[in-house]
Amino acid sequence: MTIKWQGVAMAAAMGAIAIALGCADNMAESNSSQLQQQQQQIEDLQHQIDALKQQQGQFYALSSQVAPGGCDHGVMHDATQRGNEKLAARDYDGALDYFQDAASACPNDATAEFNLGRAYEAEGERDQASAHYRRAAKLGIGTQADVGEQARAALSRIEAGR
Repeated sequence: MTIKWQGVAMAAAMGAIAIALGCADNMAESNSSQLQQQQQQIEDLQHQIDALKQQQGQFYALSSQVAPGGCDHGVMHDATQRGNEKLAARDYDGALDYFQDAASACPNDATAEFNLGRAYEAEGERDQASAHYRRAAKLGIGTQADVGEQARAALSRIEAGR
């Protein structure tokens, strides 16, 4: 009788091992499937990154086609808008950074020079402000005549305050 129970116990143990091995095989298959899905996701993301890099390269190629001494109006517009936001928030250094970007994008633009003058004046840098207002007044002709007038008024204001 003991041998019979040993046989039953042995059979039960063998069954448990078989079940465990079957579960392990299922887990291995599941892990392998999950790994393949993740690798596919990584590959898809890499394709998306490559496409974005290509689009970015096309954008920079277009924006770098501005003639020397010309004006990149898009950059100037965005930089001026952000500079005005920084100036309104009294972040004068941030405003100066953006206004300098605008002036770099459009080096002969009265508005860009006028905005630099505004930021320097807000910082209390009257000499720097005056220099930029003078340049804005000089450039402020034709379609930018109103900016030239504003620059001259700012110069008068600074001179009166000294």
